[in-house]
Amino acid sequence: MNFDFGSYDSVSAYWNIGVGADFDTTPSTRHKYSPFALFWFLDHPFLPSGEDSALDPLCKINYDPHWSTIPKLIPPTGVCKSPCPSRSDPLIDIVPSAKIDKLSILGVRSFDNGRSETIQFYAPLTLIVGHNGSGKTTIIECLKYATTGDQPPNSKGGAFIHDPKLCGEKEVLAQVKMSFLATTGAKMVSTRSLQLTVKKTTRSVKSLEGQLLMIKEGERTSISSRVAELDQLMPQYLGVSKAVLDSVIFCHQDESLWPLSEPSKLKDRFDAIFEAMKYTKAIDNIKIMKKKQTEELGKYKIIEQHAKEDKDKGEKAEKRSHELYEEIETLRHKGEDMTAKITEAKQNYNTAWEKIKFLSGIVGQLSGKRIEQRAKQESVQKLRRNLREMADSDEELQALLQQYEERVQQLHDQANDEKRRYSQLNRELTGNREKLSMKERQVGSFESDQQNYERQLGNREQLVKQTARRHNIRGYDLEVDEDKAREFIERISRMAKEQNATFERARRETHEELQRAQGVLNRISEQRSTLNQKKESAKATHAANERRVGGFQTDLNNIEVDEGAKTMLESSVDDTESKLQTAKSDYEIKNWDKQVDEVDATLRRLDDQKEKLDMELVQATKQAGDSARLDFLRKEVKDRQRSLDTMTKTHGAKIDTIVGGDWQPTSLDSDFQGALTSSSKSVAEAERQRDGQARELEQLEYRLKQTRSDLIARRRELDASQKTIRNVIETDPSEYQKVLEETETERDDRKSSSEYAGHLKKYYESAVRAARENKCCLMCRRGYEKDRQGLEKLINFLGMEIGKAEAGRAVEELQETENYLQEVRAISSTYDNWDRLKSKDIPKLEQEEERLKARVLSLTSEVEEEDRGMERAALYP
Repeated sequence: MNFDFGSYDSVSAYWNIGVGADFDTTPSTRHKYSPFALFWFLDHPFLPSGEDSALDPLCKINYDPHWSTIPKLIPPTGVCKSPCPSRSDPLIDIVPSAKIDKLSILGVRSFDNGRSETIQFYAPLTLIVGHNGSGKTTIIECLKYATTGDQPPNSKGGAFIHDPKLCGEKEVLAQVKMSFLATTGAKMVSTRSLQLTVKKTTRSVKSLEGQLLMIKEGERTSISSRVAELDQLMPQYLGVSKAVLDSVIFCHQDESLWPLSEPSKLKDRFDAIFEAMKYTKAIDNIKIMKKKQTEELGKYKIIEQHAKEDKDKGEKAEKRSHELYEEIETLRHKGEDMTAKITEAKQNYNTAWEKIKFLSGIVGQLSGKRIEQRAKQESVQKLRRNLREMADSDEELQALLQQYEERVQQLHDQANDEKRRYSQLNRELTGNREKLSMKERQVGSFESDQQNYERQLGNREQLVKQTARRHNIRGYDLEVDEDKAREFIERISRMAKEQNATFERARRETHEELQRAQGVLNRISEQRSTLNQKKESAKATHAANERRVGGFQTDLNNIEVDEGAKTMLESSVDDTESKLQTAKSDYEIKNWDKQVDEVDATLRRLDDQKEKLDMELVQATKQAGDSARLDFLRKEVKDRQRSLDTMTKTHGAKIDTIVGGDWQPTSLDSDFQGALTSSSKSVAEAERQRDGQARELEQLEYRLKQTRSDLIARRRELDASQKTIRNVIETDPSEYQKVLEETETERDDRKSSSEYAGHLKKYYESAVRAARENKCCLMCRRGYEKDRQGLEKLINFLGMEIGKAEAGRAVEELQETENYLQEVRAISSTYDNWDRLKSKDIPKLEQEEERLKARVLSLTSEVEEEDRGMERAALYP
């Protein structure tokens, strides 16, 4: 019976009493236990006396003193409810336990594969006795294999199966059958089979399909034949976990000291035995579920809070909607009244609008006529201010008009000349623009060629530096110009010629060595043929010797060495020697020749037999020593092979990454040395490349720093130039050319105006002289000999016009424009500097900065990659 209960008076225990046990809880407790019973004693009984009368001995009893319900007694055949005789709190679950009946072994270790051996287990105890090596441990190993499917330790390579050499076969079949009574009360038979096949160089073990047969009420039922399912079903039908079977009931003698192992492994073993992981997993699952439920509860609380807020908002919104609905109804009635009024007002509006449009047309026409009238009046007034009515005759006016037309024609011809000149200049400008476009295209092509050339120079510089670092050529880590490139090419050419000469010399020497090696190989081949013949002869001799040794071994096996017989023979020899001495003395006294001859014959015979027995003893001792040494060597080989397999599994992946996946233990050292040499060369090459790149990176960083300094200085100079230009033209410096052209145009216009004012003044002065001297108007040729008052008016008018010409600001404006133009022209050099900085110097420096930054980043990443590669090579050489 199995008693499994929790904590009671600070005591925990697990009682397992096998089939056929008798249990009494009185202080004078008595026990009859089966072979696999485990028992822990408590200082006080946990059940009162007499309670075992209600228990079936083929039951499992689970007792928990913390249960407060009415106890239940569950027999193997069903469930019934009845109180215990003398306790009111325990709850007892009774489950039938299993019993092992028979075990059949075929082809396992020393058990022959020709016929099976069967053992039956009896209650209450079955003892297995025998000499060392007779198979006692094998029976326990077979029980463990039948119940758990696990082979014993150190059974790799088919050591658990009968040795094929002993039976002279290449294939051996092993089978273990176990019949038992399951916890359900049914009789069951478990069958497991193995196959060992011996080839020329290997031994292969294969697990064949097993079988679990149930015999219930005379009916045979095959439950499963798969090995994996069999491993799962056996502990269930036995009612014992696999951990208990492996570590407690069928614990192998090589693993029997597991309770003394280290704490962590011991804890794992006890956890597996007592199935503590289920409780731990249940606790963990409960914690996880509690955490999830807590999170869900928090979410639901937040949702509840939001729902309450939404509900309050909804109630407020509903109340507000009712109020708004009432307001809408009130406003709707007002709206209907207003709509009727709006309709009436629209009709009145349309009627008034039609009238307004008609009147607006009339008002518009009237306003247009008035504007036209004012415009014509203003035109008339302007004409009156600028024109003077003349009282001359038509002939005089016609002559004056003719002179005016000639002047207009002269100006028209001059304008045509200027237009032709403008057209010519425009054609020249168009041609120059076409030439400029062609030159710009050529400049673009030249710039593209320049960029391509600079890129090729950069590639050439990188190639020169990498090649120099690869071949340990100094002096090419910094800037590589044309001279250095040419010098490098010449140097590489010389090195190539030297290498070619060395190669040719090495090739000739290798060819000579190859010829010599070929001669040696031919001689070795001849020797090999001779040795092969000798080897075949030696094999034949060896086979004959093996056959003789086999015969001798058979004879040796037939010889029985008995230490007791040997001792008796030795004592017999001693007695014989004593008798011989007695006989000699008697012979000397009595001179019995006949007896002496008989004793001598007996002595010689016994000496011969003793010598023969001594030789047999020496041979047997030697054979035993060789056998023991052979067993030791086999065990050593197995241990080392197991160690090699363990190390291969542990470090195989790392070794594959170092020497490749096709390595063998015999060639691992040479493969590792080759990988180490290759990695050392790679690391040395990487160090050279990294050092060169580091020096180049330092130079590039210095050039980048210098370029940034120059860029900052150019930008400051640009700002100063821009400030100077702004102070003069008061606009962006890019408008300088436009401002200059506009200023020159304005200067030309004002100069023309100034010249026109001077000519006008001279013309009026000549008109005054003509009026005073000739008494006529120079402009219209009208005479004033008789009209003295009109002459005075003419002279006064001309004087006023001369005063206007003198009082004009044309000269001052021309002077101001000239001064401004000089200031603008004075900053032309500043503008040229600004334009050069803006369009050429600064963009070029910015491009150089970006190029250097990109190169610095690229070199930095390359140096870091080289460092990481060297670290990986250092970790995995």
